[in-house]
Amino acid sequence: MRVMTEALNIDAIAGLLLIITPLILLGLFRKNVLSTSIITLALGSILAISQAKTPVLVSSLYNGAWTGVQISLLILAAIFFYVNYISLGYLDSLRRNIKPGKGTELYLAVFFSGYIESMSGYGVSPAVTAPILLNLGTTALMATTLPMFGHAWAVPFASLGVPTLVLSGVTGVDARPLAMETAHLLTIPLALTVITIGLMVRPSFKAFSIALLLAFSTYIFAGAGLYTAILLGLTGFTVGILITQGFSPTVSVIKGLLPYLLLSVIVIVLSIIGLRGLVWVTLSTILTATLLAFWNRVGILDKVRRAVKMTRNTLLSIVAFSVIAELSKQAGYAISLARLIASLSGNWYTVIVPFVALIGSFITGSATNSNFLLGALQMAYSDFAGIDPVFVLTLQNAGAGLGSGLAPAKIAIAASTTGGSKIESEVFRRSALMILLLVLSLTITAVLRIL
Repeated sequence: MRVMTEALNIDAIAGLLLIITPLILLGLFRKNVLSTSIITLALGSILAISQAKTPVLVSSLYNGAWTGVQISLLILAAIFFYVNYISLGYLDSLRRNIKPGKGTELYLAVFFSGYIESMSGYGVSPAVTAPILLNLGTTALMATTLPMFGHAWAVPFASLGVPTLVLSGVTGVDARPLAMETAHLLTIPLALTVITIGLMVRPSFKAFSIALLLAFSTYIFAGAGLYTAILLGLTGFTVGILITQGFSPTVSVIKGLLPYLLLSVIVIVLSIIGLRGLVWVTLSTILTATLLAFWNRVGILDKVRRAVKMTRNTLLSIVAFSVIAELSKQAGYAISLARLIASLSGNWYTVIVPFVALIGSFITGSATNSNFLLGALQMAYSDFAGIDPVFVLTLQNAGAGLGSGLAPAKIAIAASTTGGSKIESEVFRRSALMILLLVLSLTITAVLRIL
């Protein structure tokens, strides 16, 4: 018994090391994500070999790398699509056709940014939305800040659901209930986002009331699972443009979104007929982008090179983090650490899960990485504590999504399109206050659940 206890303690320490090492490297030593993932993977390999868990390491390398490659290909496909979208002039058309209106800024910052996040992810949404807000006469600081926390509700559904798919892959829980419950859980944060941005931009009462009603309609759109943000974001933005600008301008704006609308329809139809999952979504995205380029008689090789250049470090780090997550699960590190946490805190650890997830996103730079690092731990904890695993995992998913709105890399990308580095610190300060409030609402939900 004593030997077994010592082994469990060692495994718990190993599990903790695999979580805090990347946090320390990124947060304290300011290493980049790729270097951090490689160093952490090397540490995990050393731990496994020293404990005579080499067969587990080999299995984790294979299974984790395969999962990471599939997720990386989907991200690459989404960015490839975005690069084609820009090169074909659709984004410029969109910017020209959106005019100031009584609440246009609210719908752009929340629903449009959410829709773009669901289709692209990885810093694209605020970078696209901020310049449009700036063109409407919003200050550079406001134009950058609003979409930083305005898009956060859609992050768990980014790149057609990558963060949620990662959490599903790490834990073995089906992605559909995870996506649905995450959408339910984000209803209050989304409503708070609408209220806060509404107070900032002062839309008409009609525009504000309908935006708030749309926020609470998340419960209806949640039935779409991974495509919740696609449908809610697009519906909200379309309704908002109709209310604030009228029918004719809305038609012009929708034309600027045609490539993304086409992809949305294709992906959702394929899902309905049973062709769903990473491979089908990736193939659909690549094929649609390629056909659009062919139809407009433009080459794609330079677009592929640009997409690879934009994402290569991210893709490699995702593969490494995927292996780390698989090793933590297969070697028993996550289970042992979860058992220790459950024995010390009982159900009350659930209350801080959203903030733990937020820290993971803030330091690693994305909800995807946060879910990779913490998903297995949260799953194991829910088992030992006797709490519904879907609830704990959706707290992780939602907290990680909201927390990614504070990622320094995202802020830098968005600020580069508006006011540059001189506004980055103020954007972070203002966004942090709002995102902490949103995550606090998740914590209150957790408290009410366990009482």
